[in-house]
Amino acid sequence: RCEQFWYSGCVGNENRFYDLSTCEAVCRYISTGYALEKFSHPKVCFEPITEGKCLKNDRKSVQRWAYNHVQLQCVTFNYSGCNGNQNRFATEYSCNALCKGLKRPLQERCIAYPDWGNCNLLSYQWFYNLTKGTCEQFLWGGCNDGNENRFDTFEKCQQICEIPTKNECSDPLDRGCWCESMSNRYYYNSETNTCRGFHYTGCGKSQNIFMTQQACEEKCINQANLSSSLSPLGIISSGKINYRGVKPFVKKISSTHQILMADSAPYMKTDAEWLEDGKCVGYRYNITGERTRLMSYLCLMESGGTCNTQTLSTTHGDEKCRLVQPWLKGMHLYSWFFIIDQQPYPVIGKQALNETTATLIILPPNDCRRVC
Repeated sequence: RCEQFWYSGCVGNENRFYDLSTCEAVCRYISTGYALEKFSHPKVCFEPITEGKCLKNDRKSVQRWAYNHVQLQCVTFNYSGCNGNQNRFATEYSCNALCKGLKRPLQERCIAYPDWGNCNLLSYQWFYNLTKGTCEQFLWGGCNDGNENRFDTFEKCQQICEIPTKNECSDPLDRGCWCESMSNRYYYNSETNTCRGFHYTGCGKSQNIFMTQQACEEKCINQANLSSSLSPLGIISSGKINYRGVKPFVKKISSTHQILMADSAPYMKTDAEWLEDGKCVGYRYNITGERTRLMSYLCLMESGGTCNTQTLSTTHGDEKCRLVQPWLKGMHLYSWFFIIDQQPYPVIGKQALNETTATLIILPPNDCRRVC
């Protein structure tokens, strides 16, 4: 229950409210687990900012924070203390922790973080990245679980989730209204799929205007050719749809599990990969044998490079996950190394080399809280 206490005015934590009604409104869900769901689910960030309605004598205006998805930032507002919705935070920090920079998708099903699921039948799927506002790949476990923010093609994900932006190439020609001296400009003609020059007189309202023919062709003709190639798939029917995202390189699964065995395959190295310091990499592992020791190294494959080292023991049949964050700023080249052997000190019972095994799944780079 919510109780009163004396606050000194310095530091403290977020379990602090100005009035009883706000405390109860936020905390009464904890027993049902709603508070955890609220923290992990970004859906609340796109709810409208509302002060809440009170009865005439119940209003107690207090300052709160809410996420404005148009401005892409958390803003203050006056909360009445009654009703409202979950887009309401006690501090700017708590608002930013969940919502900062998130871009609203076209449909609600796209408001979810990528979910591996409970299986290891690995394949790459596509999801809407709320931070970037476009679609990317993620590694999916293969079972019919997870959430709805999962698509088998980039085009389908983009069509369902990404909000199209206005395409200047589809605007009509506007020569202006003589508010400045005449100058040479270029516009895109959709009927001939060419960029043509014209005399511009200033103060026009059309966005279909370019300083050079090259700029016009790079923007509009390339886009028109892409639309033509996708229209048979029913993805883009004309040049009037313009998306922020561009389809990235398609990742493929080379294999599912890698198995290390002390008697036959005790060592493994991955191909070097360019990693960014803001991302994390990791691996899922299952180690058998009481004396088994798995040593993992993420190594910088550059002159003077060092390694991040971890030593792991048996997982008793459970699959676990480890992650590492690259330690140098910018993009650098790293590789994984794995070695399996037995611990040198005595353990109860004997263990054959063919019982000293580890199963590994190398995970792709991702936001650190989502790798595992």
